[in-house]
Amino acid sequence: MYCVAFSFKDVYDTADMRSTGGGDVNYSMDVPPQDATVVAELRAKGAIIYAKANLAEYNAGSGDPGGAATVAARDYGAGARSTWGGTACNPYDTARETGGSSSGSAASVAANLVHCSICEETGGSCRQPAWRNDVVALVTTKGLIPYGGAIGADPYLDRAGIQCRTVQDAARVLDALKDPGRGYFDPRDIYTALPKGLIAQKPYASFADTAGTGIKTGKTLAGTRIGIVREYMVKHAANDAAMSDQVNAEIKKVLRDRLGAELVESFDPMYLDDPSIPNMTYNFQQALAEILPFHMPEYLQRPGRDATLPYAVPGADVTRRDYMVKVGEGQAPWPDKLNIRSVNNGPPSASFAFNFAQYLLRRGDARVRDWASLNANATYYSATRVAAMKNWENKVDLASDGITQNIKMREVMRLVILKVMRQNNIDVFVNPTTTIPPARIGYASQPAVNDRPVGRFPTSANVGIPEIAVPAGFNTIVYEPEYVLNTARNNYAAAANDDRRSTLELPLPVGISFWAGPGDEGVVIKVAAAYEAATRHRTAPPTFGAVSHKKGER
Repeated sequence: MYCVAFSFKDVYDTADMRSTGGGDVNYSMDVPPQDATVVAELRAKGAIIYAKANLAEYNAGSGDPGGAATVAARDYGAGARSTWGGTACNPYDTARETGGSSSGSAASVAANLVHCSICEETGGSCRQPAWRNDVVALVTTKGLIPYGGAIGADPYLDRAGIQCRTVQDAARVLDALKDPGRGYFDPRDIYTALPKGLIAQKPYASFADTAGTGIKTGKTLAGTRIGIVREYMVKHAANDAAMSDQVNAEIKKVLRDRLGAELVESFDPMYLDDPSIPNMTYNFQQALAEILPFHMPEYLQRPGRDATLPYAVPGADVTRRDYMVKVGEGQAPWPDKLNIRSVNNGPPSASFAFNFAQYLLRRGDARVRDWASLNANATYYSATRVAAMKNWENKVDLASDGITQNIKMREVMRLVILKVMRQNNIDVFVNPTTTIPPARIGYASQPAVNDRPVGRFPTSANVGIPEIAVPAGFNTIVYEPEYVLNTARNNYAAAANDDRRSTLELPLPVGISFWAGPGDEGVVIKVAAAYEAATRHRTAPPTFGAVSHKKGER
């Protein structure tokens, strides 16, 4: 990493520059007493610790836990924002948002300000800024990259990630984060105590060595079996269609026809079956039916907001033992609405209250020592954030349905994913990184529908498994969402616009994602590198091209 310039999302402590998580906080000393582990490792390998990257403040994952503090004024508009750094802009179109929360990390790489950046994600905050900024994002098995010395939104889900312009660069950075003595283990991060069998015995960059000129005509993925995740390609609204279709074409044209991979597709009743691609013989719905009822029967029993069962099946009692036994054996129908999108939904956890209190205790600042002194010495960019942070200060009971469900659902989905992979002999999964174009800053975001989240697919984050997002071309089609006044005329809500198609004056990036099971970084990197080498889609923003030198200059 000698002389490689890095930026770091401002949740990572740097002992020689301001570290506040994007907050405007009056610490007695802006710099922390020591580097975060990832910063220290890269510094030791000769990297230039160049800059802190702006972000959606405190990883944008904290939200508001509710409490006595309330506010009448509401915030509207898309865009990652922090009190200290303001709003981040997309270098491909500065009127568009970068994606949160690792907004500045991805933008700094895209704009050629740094070679790579260390990002963070709780649900998708490395990958979603990456595709919007046309860069690569690599996130690993939970615990492989150390997170010690960083502020998190939810320690059980938080993980460090790597954003670079190429797959091989990202893999090289992953190798550099390995300590010569203790490997990837970090005493400050309990999740890094991984089984040694999940860690590759050879450098991760070696899996990207297939990249080269000969790959453009060679069937370098022959013998590789790739599962297309149709649940993440459904065209829920007009805005989903262009990017879903573009990635579908890339999968068939590049992965299958050019590189020789064998494709199979999963099933979603909302996605038209492709007769040119075989179906999985055992899909995610079948795996969920077999695994979820025994491990989490309460998921089927829990009533929705209207007191009815959200996953009811006509003529069956989904809450009882006999149904749960039969559905796993294929003798009872499984709810269509219960799929790998919907299981990502759950109640919030109180983990942010714990993590930030732990961070402040470990930092040991003379003035800002705990939640109360933090809020007493901070300003926030909106009244909403003032109320939220006060409620977090008062959140002293850490018990929550959210953390309980997260822990149980990770085990369920790990079993589901591995069962689908093994039963279909799948090496890696593929889908669009997302299907929604970047929103305009200050305007409405595309609303969630059919359990399609806004801007991210969080399966790999929730399960803690490796995923890599790679540039997949550019899109010019958008249906701008808008705000509409509710029937009570006391609030605005984002609404989809399926009628007024617009052509983007500045084309915006599209991303494709490859992911697999725990410890499968090698195959994910290999397939991503092969796709990247065959396409070379990444293009620098017109206003932020490569740095040029005059002849004779060094």
